[in-house]
Amino acid sequence: MAENDLQKIIQKVITYYSKKKDSKKVSLTHDAISHLIKFSGGDARTLINALEMAIETTAKNDAKEININLSIAEDALQKKNIVYDKNGQNHYDVISAFIKSIRGSDPDATLFWLANMLEAGEDPNFIFRRLLISASEDIGIADPNAIVVVQSCCDAFDRVGFPEGLYLLTQASLYLAISPKSNSTKSIFKAIETIKSINAFDVPLHLKNNSNSYVNPHHYPGNWVLQEYLPKSLRGLKIWEPNNNGWEKTQYEELLRKKES
Repeated sequence: MAENDLQKIIQKVITYYSKKKDSKKVSLTHDAISHLIKFSGGDARTLINALEMAIETTAKNDAKEININLSIAEDALQKKNIVYDKNGQNHYDVISAFIKSIRGSDPDATLFWLANMLEAGEDPNFIFRRLLISASEDIGIADPNAIVVVQSCCDAFDRVGFPEGLYLLTQASLYLAISPKSNSTKSIFKAIETIKSINAFDVPLHLKNNSNSYVNPHHYPGNWVLQEYLPKSLRGLKIWEPNNNGWEKTQYEELLRKKES
């Protein structure tokens, strides 16, 4: 659930207690509200349970009011803040360590840094965004299913939330950590630099729309026919730099066999 919705739930709980037969006047500090929302992981039931626990176990003060502060909120959720400034350098250092552990195919370190972020209350959506980037940047077409797995876990997390969503974050992270690696998607930057470095080029005549000289590969065995696809001035240009891993290796070897036949 969105933060605004969770704030409304907190207010509803406060109103509920104020209207009970043995009514209680409840207030929360700003830090307590932020902590309850952050650590509930978007799950309304988790938030309500924690808030009710805090209210039922906190004595009234001299003003006959139950005041929920950060410490009480932490105890209610049974989670303590660890040193992790979401707006500071530590935030970026930890996510960096997490992604580099995935890139380095170290599942143990991957889980360690994931746990660090989760215990600090990091936004799961932020973690999933970084996992999606890694699935394309670090795994790429060495395992094209990597991004599918991560997106599926992300979608499933949106349906179940915490605490069960922890399994989905873990599955996505471990899948990437133990997948074959390739960064050949970065070849797009070489293509962009090539475009910027040349003055002009023409689309080859046989590749233009409604061309009569285009040869359709689907009309040939193996859906392959030798044909130039780059502008004449750039023939022979090598942009894509394939990695020798996983599905990418298999497909590249097949491509070479077609070109040599």
